[in-house]
Amino acid sequence: MLINRDALTLDDLIQVYIEKTGLHEEYELALIINNWAELVGEKFAEVSKPDTLKNGVLTTRCSSSVWRSELFMRRQQIIDKINDYRNKEVIKSMVIR
Repeated sequence: MLINRDALTLDDLIQVYIEKTGLHEEYELALIINNWAELVGEKFAEVSKPDTLKNGVLTTRCSSSVWRSELFMRRQQIIDKINDYRNKEVIKSMVIR
């Protein structure tokens, strides 16, 4: 006898697992790290790296104060691009160190 249930995709199962284990922000950070060059551009990706994501705050490390200032001026664009990429508000603010 077959049970009539809606089939879940692998992505659906992964999302359920992430939510149940509390690994939501770690998963989002991994996606950001893996797509960093695409999200911020090659130049910025060469001199910066996402470090942590906690409570919607993305902390990014930068190689120099000049690049840190550039990233700081463009932080809202970066936040918007990440949130657009994920189709939801993942990042609320960004700290650059």
